[in-house]
Amino acid sequence: MKDFYFLLISLILSSCTSADSEFYEFDPRAIGDDQVFLSDIASDIKYIPLDNSIPVNRFIDIAFGSNDIIISSADIGLLRYDLAGKLLNRIGSIGRGPSEYTFYMYFGRDNRTGNVYNLSDRNKTIKVFSKEGHLVRDFKLNEVATPISAIIFFNSNIFIQLDMQFDYNDFEWIVCDTFGQVLKTQKRHLPKFSANISGTGRPYIFDNRITYYNTWTDTIYSVDKDFQEKPIITVKPGDHRFPRDYVPIDHIFQKKYFGITKLIETRRYFLFKYYYQGYTMAFVDKKTWRTSKFQYEWDESVGGHPISGMVNDFDSGSWFLPNYYYSWEGDEYLIGIQYPYQIIARAASKEFKDSNPIVPSKKLEFEKLAASLKETDNPVLVLVRLKD
Repeated sequence: MKDFYFLLISLILSSCTSADSEFYEFDPRAIGDDQVFLSDIASDIKYIPLDNSIPVNRFIDIAFGSNDIIISSADIGLLRYDLAGKLLNRIGSIGRGPSEYTFYMYFGRDNRTGNVYNLSDRNKTIKVFSKEGHLVRDFKLNEVATPISAIIFFNSNIFIQLDMQFDYNDFEWIVCDTFGQVLKTQKRHLPKFSANISGTGRPYIFDNRITYYNTWTDTIYSVDKDFQEKPIITVKPGDHRFPRDYVPIDHIFQKKYFGITKLIETRRYFLFKYYYQGYTMAFVDKKTWRTSKFQYEWDESVGGHPISGMVNDFDSGSWFLPNYYYSWEGDEYLIGIQYPYQIIARAASKEFKDSNPIVPSKKLEFEKLAASLKETDNPVLVLVRLKD
């Protein structure tokens, strides 16, 4: 069955060679040397310092609404801010009580009502909170196997992605209503197996569809508003792809195999954030399939965080590493995170002082930002508005 699947994909790909074809074959070994700089994609940049009411550590996820931001932070839980970075309220809290949770990695929000759906424990409990942080109700996902790798709110329902690394999941994903009733399932694409690494990339919503990556089929799938699925991108076959088996720890640390850590989509680009013999983010033009890239470094200490990224020639500020996408009133934004000590160090550097950015006035704004921060302040959100 496995061989048949890859033969089918190969036959489809062989018939899709133009830039207008449905399929694109991504090969991390063949990415060219074209570098992408911030000025290539940016029309503006904005910094949002998060207020210091509650000290925030490592970010897990961010969800933007029309007038607020919800952040899940390690050891803190779910927090809600306005678009200027002012803390509005907590959403629940960490613990084992009725309005508390022990998990807060996977949540989705209904932008119509503001309700937040949080996978709250190992017992597959979804707790629903109002945007003001009050518990609305909870329910169990009794028909869903574990582990769950992501949940997102889509088309008035909850899309639940399951992890394919274990042999007891029958489905790639499940859709349920807002009370836990299963409405739709997608059978897994490969026979059951077990592995020691996770094999699914977090899904995202763009253009009224869900897109997600499955490491084991090396395929990116699109799910429409009626929850009909089709493959849209594959990873070129080769020894760079993960085996469906135990992977030695030294191979993981050496980045011997290709793994996507983040997929982002804009009107113009697919963004692949991945590791393979190092860390890279590739921009793939959706019309021409031309690629450009930048490489970045990652601090492998506990929790991990980036220590470099795309060269910022727009305002000469700190490097930029996109992690999230946001669209509002026709404008598109890529969002990254900077820590105050990084901003302060950059503003004090000789390289910054001698720089000549594309937008000199923005350099002055960056200097003022650095002067307003203390190294112990909360992180700063970096919003880059994309060119049309």
